[in-house]
Amino acid sequence: MTAANHFLDAQGQTTSADRMPRELGLGSIVRMFTRLVAAVLIIAAAGIWVAPNTSSLPELFMMKLCASFFFALLGVHLLFAARNL
Repeated sequence: MTAANHFLDAQGQTTSADRMPRELGLGSIVRMFTRLVAAVLIIAAAGIWVAPNTSSLPELFMMKLCASFFFALLGVHLLFAARNL
């Protein structure tokens, strides 16, 4: 007898008592919202560079570089932080 037999009924199916219901609690909502914000920030980091009609001034280049780096870094951080919420 193996350990897997304890979780299966006679037909080899899992019993309803073994299944955990997935509830949509506050933690799940916060986790989904955090992932959404992270995805938007990562897309915004790339979107800064494809925006039309931007001038190519050196000052704006540095601002765009810093903003995209900050958005990407914050987005990746939120993605990994949402795993532990």
